[in-house]
Amino acid sequence: MANNDLKQEQSQKSITIEDILKCRITDETPIKDLEPIISFEDSIFCATNEMSFISGKPKAGKTSVASVMLSICLTPNPTFDTLGMKGKYCEGKPIIYIDSEQSKRSSKKILERIRRNLGINKSPENFFLYNFRHLGYEALKRSFEILLEHHKGAFLWFLDGISDMVKSVNNEEEASFLISRFLNSKVEEEETAMILFLHENSTSSSDKMRGHLGSEAQRKCFATVSISKDKKTQTHSIKSVESREGRNFEEVLFRFDESTKSMVQLKGYEYDEAKKHLDDTDDLWDAASVIKDAHEKVRSKEMYERLSKYKGWGTTKAKEKIKEMVQIGILQKEEKSKNEVFYSLSTSDLLHLDTTETS
Repeated sequence: MANNDLKQEQSQKSITIEDILKCRITDETPIKDLEPIISFEDSIFCATNEMSFISGKPKAGKTSVASVMLSICLTPNPTFDTLGMKGKYCEGKPIIYIDSEQSKRSSKKILERIRRNLGINKSPENFFLYNFRHLGYEALKRSFEILLEHHKGAFLWFLDGISDMVKSVNNEEEASFLISRFLNSKVEEEETAMILFLHENSTSSSDKMRGHLGSEAQRKCFATVSISKDKKTQTHSIKSVESREGRNFEEVLFRFDESTKSMVQLKGYEYDEAKKHLDDTDDLWDAASVIKDAHEKVRSKEMYERLSKYKGWGTTKAKEKIKEMVQIGILQKEEKSKNEVFYSLSTSDLLHLDTTETS
């Protein structure tokens, strides 16, 4: 019997009826009112005693959005562009950001963004930024536990890269333990709020988070937003994916403003034009789903037939749309001869590898 199975069996045998009865909910059970931390319109994204998720493909702008969230909670009166968000002031309580994804240089940019947003020269003393990119998954989890003890009473936690806390995002047992038994229990024990980051599948238009870890996160999350970026127009998007409280909010679009060196929300005509382009791009991603996975190569004639069945496109339109998909990096074209052309899903993330002020 594997060690994990043995431990689980021993744990199950130690459960008593007294333990079970403690879990009963009655009319008299004291439950605290929901305490919103960050909201989009009337949709609560992050709340105390809850885990929320930011998902997106690489370089989509997840850290940029998180920097705005941090700035909102670090001041009682935001005067910068909040990208449609509102938040609760931390009142000097600790806010902690753990980065296991980026280099120290990239991590430090978070401090720069916060200072710029708040119009200050020195970062707030109650904001703690840690870079754990060098740590293995066990050391990362242990370091997080130690920090939980060190920063007792923290207002909000950001964990950028929880996939680094497991051997594999596709290990079902690891995923269940990390999300349900480790992170969720820590949130409730500490009576804090956590915002966790996960990548989405890179060769799909879907906002589904990667692996069993993503599936478990989607089941147990309080709310999830998906961040994406269109390279052609340099437009970023924030979409509501899951929300247990309130309705899904209208998609937020924003771009980097060179004059202010910050992100600005698009409104009115700019929003309408950008939204139309993004909808067209989403339609191309949807069309690309006729290719089953990143390993499949499809002959051009077969592509036309599949697109005809799925989208109702004639050969001429299919050729035009395939050309667009190749140009913006959704598909790769392999021309073995004049009459032998193959298409496959791009694995290079051309849509998401632009480095302008994002991650």
